[in-house]
Amino acid sequence: MKIYIKKKWLTFHLIIGLAFIVLGILAVTANESIHWTQYGYLVIGLIYLGMYFYTKNKPYLHFENNVLKVHSNLKTKTINLNEIESARKFGGDYKFRYEGKEIVINTQLLDPLSLDKLDKELEKYDLKWS
Repeated sequence: MKIYIKKKWLTFHLIIGLAFIVLGILAVTANESIHWTQYGYLVIGLIYLGMYFYTKNKPYLHFENNVLKVHSNLKTKTINLNEIESARKFGGDYKFRYEGKEIVINTQLLDPLSLDKLDKELEKYDLKWS
């Protein structure tokens, strides 16, 4: 099962990325003397657009064969759901501890319908809630 990020969050990244690209183009074309720092707007805009396309095409959460994958900030954290030592819901976020490590699922990024799917999927596993 795949759970994606809210459309609102994706739209925010797209708008900010396009705005920085427009500012970068204006900064580069408006001045006669071009300084290397004026390209910073373009770089920031491209980073935001990259984040938009990455989060649009990759699910935030991916359940498959008792394995949970959390894709965030160009990193993928993987945990076998049978190895979870403790699970906790705190402040709306899910925290899973295993082997001295911790994975946090930010539920504010998820649609309410996706959050219901997540709750139903987690009920299938015998997790030790604290």
